Amino acid sequence: MHIFGGVTLATLFVGILPANSRMQLLLLLVFAFVGWEIFEYFFDLTVTRSGTEYWIDTVADFCNDAFGALIVYLIARKTLWQ
Repeated sequence: MHIFGGVTLATLFVGILPANSRMQLLLLLVFAFVGWEIFEYFFDLTVTRSGTEYWIDTVADFCNDAFGALIVYLIARKTLWQ
């Protein structure tokens, strides 16, 4: 689900930002990803089904978010941002 979230947010931000706005894209994505993790913590959505600790789940979430966003970034770099 976090990979899909990374793809969705990156696609949205690539669509509204000017071409080659790499730093702005990165900052917006980090802000959104960290905001989501704060949301999960605030509303006590931190229980994982596998029994892993919350910080491990958070690191995995960030990695999955980044992977999804990286896919969009690479596609944008080869197509829209040339």
